[in-house]
Amino acid sequence: MAAIAEQFARFVVNTRFRDLPRVVVEDAKDRVLDYIGVTLPAHAREKAARVAVKYARSLGGPKESTILTVGGKLPAVNAAMANGVMGHCLELDDDHNILIGHPGVPVLPACLAVAERERSSGKRFLLSVVLGYEAVIRTGMAVKSGVRHFHHRGFHSTGTAGVFGSAVATAKLMRMNQKQTATAIGLAAGFSSGLLEGILSGAWTKRLNAGWASHSGVAAATLARAGFNAPMNMLEGFNGWYSAYALADNTDLAQITAELGTRYEIVNTSYKPYACCRYCHGPIDAAWGLMKQAGLSASDFEKNVRSIEVRTVREAARICGGPIERKQRPQTDVDAQFSIYYAMAVAMLYGKPGTTLLDCFTEKMRTDPRILALTAKISVKADPELEKVYPQQIPTVIVVKMNNGKEHRFKVDTPKGDPQWQLTREELKVRFHDLAGRVFDRSHVDRIHDAVYGLEDARDIRRLVRLCVQRGGRSG
Repeated sequence: MAAIAEQFARFVVNTRFRDLPRVVVEDAKDRVLDYIGVTLPAHAREKAARVAVKYARSLGGPKESTILTVGGKLPAVNAAMANGVMGHCLELDDDHNILIGHPGVPVLPACLAVAERERSSGKRFLLSVVLGYEAVIRTGMAVKSGVRHFHHRGFHSTGTAGVFGSAVATAKLMRMNQKQTATAIGLAAGFSSGLLEGILSGAWTKRLNAGWASHSGVAAATLARAGFNAPMNMLEGFNGWYSAYALADNTDLAQITAELGTRYEIVNTSYKPYACCRYCHGPIDAAWGLMKQAGLSASDFEKNVRSIEVRTVREAARICGGPIERKQRPQTDVDAQFSIYYAMAVAMLYGKPGTTLLDCFTEKMRTDPRILALTAKISVKADPELEKVYPQQIPTVIVVKMNNGKEHRFKVDTPKGDPQWQLTREELKVRFHDLAGRVFDRSHVDRIHDAVYGLEDARDIRRLVRLCVQRGGRSG
């Protein structure tokens, strides 16, 4: 039997744009728009983004691919890294529940960089996006959920699995044959990396994982085309990727190739409405739902609420519920992005449905005494009952106890943005205008929007890329 990499490579090489269902094509356009939106404001807002861009520029090399927003051209491999870091900084990029990771941010920066260099058509670009998503998600889906899942063991699947999506997408854009594509997958396994410790200590490393996965996939495919070889069984081999990262007996490798070409996982990917970890979104939705149901105001939570208990799944409590001293009183932007206490507090005090809450995750807001007083009333606990539907769903229950003895409860079965509660295209457009509008005027934002939804007719992806650079930037 052919190795998994060979089977997947056959699918990649043989799939044409006309083979994609219409719903998949339209979904891919939505993903492109969303990625551009969450990336454009990052350079101005986040020091991590500026450091990544400065480093990428310092490496020099041929001017192939554009850094979004600020412009300037770099080798495609380094542009993918810089744009990948920027795309992950605001914690608004899409994710997939079963992967427990973000498929778009390693794939889309690579697609834009390589497509620009190769002068790819819009159709070929969209096809590479879809195939890249399939590679990331299916690689991760083959790992069984539970305490032995690699996410629970400290690996960041956006980095560890994301590299396969970047490699596959690059291979398709470079028109590589089946052997070269399978080799790229094998080399990507060797490049695979990414740890989660940074989110417990408030550091930037999670953001780097996304950029490095995008970079490394481009490098893997480029090496494969140049003739560098790799084992065909680099995924399932005795010393292969699954043995190292996932524990070989905790996998279902049939998931990688099951229903290839008929079931596309890109459409099962979630959007992130709010600028924080996905595990914080259910608590935000539950807080707003309870406020509406019980008729409570922000002032009530400050003056009339004694305590707020958040019941969630074990991994959410581990990642966004502790260490409590950093999560109740965040010391960095990353602490705040990964704090259920903080995310709920800003949502109740300053947020409203339909907003990203992006402006709440700033240094100034982190020291707001109103927010800190409310975070002190919140407790987070893992509920084994909720674990039964995880990771397909990420349910949340909140219990609010009032000073007068009354108690209110609210449950969210799955957060907004999941396939069961998806953002509409109109909601995506409003969100895109909010994010891109922080960089460009409304008419320019409309031009980017129209270019994305006109990709099927685009002979060259470079027009879209040029639109994503500020006036005065070096788009080349």
